[in-house]
Amino acid sequence: MNKARQNQMNYAIAQVLGSSIQTALLNTPLVILVGWALGKEMSLNFEVFDAAMLILAVIVVSSFLKDGKSDYLEGMLGVFVYLLIAVAAFYYPNPTAHGQSVQGSGGGE
Repeated sequence: MNKARQNQMNYAIAQVLGSSIQTALLNTPLVILVGWALGKEMSLNFEVFDAAMLILAVIVVSSFLKDGKSDYLEGMLGVFVYLLIAVAAFYYPNPTAHGQSVQGSGGGE
């Protein structure tokens, strides 16, 4: 945050995006290997919803990076998109529950 306060946005953005990319590149293979060792399926087979949310986040970040400057409106847009993704993920149906019947909801069996 010090670099952003000093109007050195290139350093601030490089630090934030660099650490995010490094974390993703470490955690993804690690989670897959741990899941494999525990016998849990951890594949990289994403649904359309997951891919759409990722693309939305990439578009928003790229729009921030175009001009190299930031203001409160762009910050509020980032918070709004984050909340939009969180609410959409909360209300998105559970894909493992599709096609399964609920016990006790039959017609008088």
